Amino acid sequence: MKPEDALIHYDIGAVRKISPISIGLIHSTYKIKAAAGDFILQQLHPMLSHPSLTEDYAAVTQQLAAAGVTAQSVIKTRDGALTVADESAAERTWRLLSFVPGSVIELMETAGQARACGAAVGQFHAGLAGMKYKFKSTLAFHPYDSAKFYRAFKAVAKKFAHDPLMEPVREEVEFLLRVLPKTALPSGLPKRVVHGDLKITNFVFDAAGKSVRAIIDLDTCAKFPVLYELGDALRSWCGRAEDDPHNKFNAAFYRAAVEGYSAGAPGFLSARERRLLPRALKHITLTQACRFLRDYFEDNYFGWNAKKYSSRRAANLARARGQIAFWKDQEKKLK
Repeated sequence: MKPEDALIHYDIGAVRKISPISIGLIHSTYKIKAAAGDFILQQLHPMLSHPSLTEDYAAVTQQLAAAGVTAQSVIKTRDGALTVADESAAERTWRLLSFVPGSVIELMETAGQARACGAAVGQFHAGLAGMKYKFKSTLAFHPYDSAKFYRAFKAVAKKFAHDPLMEPVREEVEFLLRVLPKTALPSGLPKRVVHGDLKITNFVFDAAGKSVRAIIDLDTCAKFPVLYELGDALRSWCGRAEDDPHNKFNAAFYRAAVEGYSAGAPGFLSARERRLLPRALKHITLTQACRFLRDYFEDNYFGWNAKKYSSRRAANLARARGQIAFWKDQEKKLK
């Protein structure tokens, strides 16, 4: 099913242009120019295509709007539905979202941008703090459920223990199996509504690239300890490209982001959460390495840049090694 086939279900007037957006790793995403304005169309990944997930998405955007926080809204079809079934792929659906104008960057460039992102996340968390909604969707693996990811990684490492694929990565596998459990966060941390995927490409900046207009891609919103969210955000913002074999930790960006968050959500974190923040960053960094290395073996989840890598497996291996290098630099600079 092509994008134009999905768009006939929406009352947006004549479609003038459909442009693929290649930044995302999970969904197939398109910028739509139509008579009624600009929109974002997504063909959802099979793991994220259940209608209940888009119901949750809509509920979150409504809560944010009520709190005065800008977010993409879900556009309903002519029949009032939130999604369109893909007639050629039963396990996939399509969704249309409002478009937030601005710019998206792929790598944090200044401490000012880190501060702006931190402030935006603080406002996002504060805006959802009173949300009473019960989330309907359940992901087999929430991006922050590090314990499940570690167990799955252990199972994959055991399954492929004697496979030829293991030899090039045995050192990395043994390192993660040994070190990751030592970084685990304590149980009993308070659960709050989190975004679930605060990589830098999910922030829409103004044209000058200095302030954040909105945080997008809300598929993974759920109730979770906020430290996992902040640890993953800082992982994304405070390093170079995640597949960089010499990935370095930028302490200045880290400090700016934390300052921005505190300004955006004053008093939101407890003293205990503030103390655990460096540990959360380290833990999520190694968890992400596990996710990439698991997909190196299974070769079925993350998207990859075919212009840069010969295969998804090669891309995931580079990402895993980049995250391990990043963690090692954190160990030197962040106590």
